[in-house]
Order: sequence, then structure tokens, then C-alpha cells
Amino acid sequence: MGLLFCFQRCNYFGANQSAFIYSSIKNIDMSLSNIKRFGVLILMGIVLFSSACRKEQRDVLFEMTYPNLEFEVIPGISGSQALVFSYPAIDTKINSFLTQNNATLEDIGSIQPLRARIETTDGRSLYFLQRAEIRVCNTDSSDCQPLFDQAFDASDLNGSVSTSLDLIPGLKARTDLLTSDYFKLEIILYLNIGTVTPYNVKGRANVTFAALKK
Repeated sequence: MGLLFCFQRCNYFGANQSAFIYSSIKNIDMSLSNIKRFGVLILMGIVLFSSACRKEQRDVLFEMTYPNLEFEVIPGISGSQALVFSYPAIDTKINSFLTQNNATLEDIGSIQPLRARIETTDGRSLYFLQRAEIRVCNTDSSDCQPLFDQAFDASDLNGSVSTSLDLIPGLKARTDLLTSDYFKLEIILYLNIGTVTPYNVKGRANVTFAALKK
């Protein structure tokens, strides 16, 4: 009886152990399968993103650059103020861009911000900047709006700027604005809190938009 009892218990525990091992292997297989599926999804996402980037590059009809937008920062401005430099009527030169690139307005699907750089022309540092924006709007607007008209932006600078700053382009299309005759542009410079501009700085902005195909 004792041997029979031991044999039955051993069989019972052996069967349970086998079931546990089988269940563990099955769970591992399922986990590996899920990891593979997740990896495939990530790979597909990367491929689609890369394709979209390449497609956008292929779809550029031409670039529209507005260079040498000059400004001057004077000394003694406190960090509680934003410096606004306004250019009330910039010629879009849309007809010139179309002629140079053998294109028509009907070829343009949208016009998007592409790149913008603020730089000093006297070699002096802009270390006192905390943030910079470039906004574009209609010429009949008294002021360009902070979010709606923002085309380029750079924030959280924290003293990292030396003599030049590249801004990040926004996602909003500016097609109607830049296919009209003129547009208004504003450069807004925010200073670090507690900072006072220490000297006179002469600078300029170069702004570029991309006309994309339909």
C-alpha cells in the first residue's frame, strides 16, 4: 500500500510538473510570437515613415527663400519683455519663383515652412535668448498671432545660442498667404528671465518655404 501510494503521488506530481513545463514553454512561445509581431509592426512603421519622407522630398517643386531680414537688439532690454521685429510687407515673389521653375499655381499643392536661421552679423553672442519665433500673416493684420501664425520656433534655449540659431519649421501650410502679392513677417525674441541685453547686436534672419506638388 505504501509503495502504491508513493507511486500514485509520484505519478500525480510528475504529471503536474510535465503540465507546468508544457504550459511554461507554451507561454514562452506565445511571448516570442508577440515580440515578433511587435517587431514586424515597428519595422513596417519605419518603412512607411521613410517612404513618406522620401515622397515629400520628391514632391518639392521649388524653394522660396526670403533672405537678409535684418534686425538690431539694443542694450538695456530686460528679460520681462519680448523683442518684436516686424516686416509689414514682404514681396512673395511668387510669379518670379514660378517663372524660374517653369511652374504654375495649379502645380502647387501646398507651401510649407522648410527652414529658418537667425544669426548675428557682427559676431556677437545671443546667449541671452530663451526662445525665438517667426510668424507670418496677412499684411492687413495688426499683429501676427502666437499660435495660429507661427511658422518657425526654437524654445528652451537656456543660454545655448552663440552667433546663430536654426529654428524648427511648423506643420501648417501657408499656401494662400505665399501665393498672394505680399505677406507680413515677425521675428519674436524672448529673453531669459532676469537677463538684460548687455550690448548692441546686429542680426538677420533667412527664411525658406517649400512649394510642394499636388
